[in-house]
Amino acid sequence: MSADEDRHSKADPAELISDPDEKARREAENGVRQFRSALEIIRHHVGEPQPHFRLRQGIILDLHQQALAGIHVLAGTYRHRGAHWEECPRSTAQHRST
Repeated sequence: MSADEDRHSKADPAELISDPDEKARREAENGVRQFRSALEIIRHHVGEPQPHFRLRQGIILDLHQQALAGIHVLAGTYRHRGAHWEECPRSTAQHRST
């Protein structure tokens, strides 16, 4: 069973690039940018006198933004679009005013 078949939820589409070659090029560029940023985070914290590094949500969201910049509208954010579960009659909140 593939990972896609194993999932019970599907996020609404939010892709910005539909061309597979352009998307692959952008993913590669973003991967290098994200890697360099991760190195800077490590270098910054290795020299600090603080006893422990804490991987906080701000760092995670920044790395997420770098990975998906120009590819996905949710780059650097939490999912704010609906998701639909195949085996459940309900979906996530549709983020509309009530």
